[in-house]
Amino acid sequence: MGTTYLIVNPDRREFLDPVVLLRSDRFAGVVAGPPAQAVLLLTARGTALDGLPQAGSWHGDRVLLAGDGDAADLHGVRTALPERPDRNLVGLAEEEYTDLSLAALALVAQADRAGAAQWATAAAQDDAVLVRLAAAALTSGSAALRDALAHGVGTDWEQRYRKAAGRDTPITRRLHRAGA
Repeated sequence: MGTTYLIVNPDRREFLDPVVLLRSDRFAGVVAGPPAQAVLLLTARGTALDGLPQAGSWHGDRVLLAGDGDAADLHGVRTALPERPDRNLVGLAEEEYTDLSLAALALVAQADRAGAAQWATAAAQDDAVLVRLAAAALTSGSAALRDALAHGVGTDWEQRYRKAAGRDTPITRRLHRAGA
């Protein structure tokens, strides 16, 4: 199957799930698109970021690419437990850290409005995209995402989201973990 990844900030006890960020959780999905944009925006500093919520909040922190096949206690982060000596950073993050993915997706959408418009157009045809964008819009209050969804999906995007989000799928389970 291959290694799956999370982007983890052990200093803030937060992580990003590339799947919630509209990509694959394999290596190629993590290093491009919204996951990479989110890391850039979260770690950046500068006046160009004014008005972008969460931007710069990871500046100066350790940001690690954690794989589900990694050993325990890598990168100076204690992950193992006496009863679970093999628990790695992915396990620790999923169990104890805050999933920042929905807020990060809203941040990327606000910084990249053209990208948000493209995603919303895709969401009109793909419920897997719709549930992620709509969950980010509703949990963050992002006007950029709400506007993009209204234009790309239609004014009934919230209704369509609630119907699609009611299905039990791997994506909706990840969204629930992320706070949707």
